[in-house]
Amino acid sequence: MSAPDTSWDRAALALRLLCVPNADLTGAVIRMRAGPARDRVLAELDPLDLRKIHPTITDDQLFGGLDLAATLGASQVIENKSFFHRKCNALLTMAERCGSDLAAKLAQQLDAGAGHMIVALDEGAEPDEQAPAALVERFAFCIEPEGRMPEGWPSAPQATRPLDPATVTTTASDIETLTGLAAVFGIDSLRAPSLALRVARAHAALHGRGAVGEEDLNAAAELAFPHRATRVPQDPDTAQEPPAPPEDAPDDEGAGDSDSFELPDGDMLVEAVRALLPA
Repeated sequence: MSAPDTSWDRAALALRLLCVPNADLTGAVIRMRAGPARDRVLAELDPLDLRKIHPTITDDQLFGGLDLAATLGASQVIENKSFFHRKCNALLTMAERCGSDLAAKLAQQLDAGAGHMIVALDEGAEPDEQAPAALVERFAFCIEPEGRMPEGWPSAPQATRPLDPATVTTTASDIETLTGLAAVFGIDSLRAPSLALRVARAHAALHGRGAVGEEDLNAAAELAFPHRATRVPQDPDTAQEPPAPPEDAPDDEGAGDSDSFELPDGDMLVEAVRALLPA
């Protein structure tokens, strides 16, 4: 488990990255109960100009349609515009009550690649009261700070003019590192390393770097992977050696599981993510 202050620092950084223009991070789930602390967290997202969506929103409100009252009053057809008729940053309130049908419709909007972003407020009190997995999988971050908000929060760096993340360069090694790290922690969705790469670009842009570096990969892994992990990788010293294959077994040289993936500076990245895993 991470220290409360550390979790608040990571939350501040995630919120700052969401506000980096053109980062295309799709959104975040904020798992906090209503109160002054959550209000302060949401205040960090003021630059996004979030528009509220309630779980009871109708299809006419979401996708547009005939405005019957206005049509009758004007004696001509008047239609409502879709909620997502232009690039939109949405705030989904009471996300733990969002039904699977609405979750699928919102996921479709995120998959359309129009640059939409959704911030989902999850107020669930029990472990089974959570925002739909179909949405959470598409978000870059899960923000769930622990303990009391520290005095003077946030402490995330405030860049005066971030670079455009689209101009930040990455290498094949960066992609391989993030993909391999996701596999080590049992993350089988390709959205995870893809989003982590966008986070790394946004982090580099925030700090004025034109290329993704080790610090950016580390930040991306710590922010995008811990809540997605499905297993804890074994330490090489404690892992049991597999039994020797039969003599007549086919040669599987070159095949191996994800734990055998060797990352550049991999131990440091694995330990950084491992330290942030939920209990």
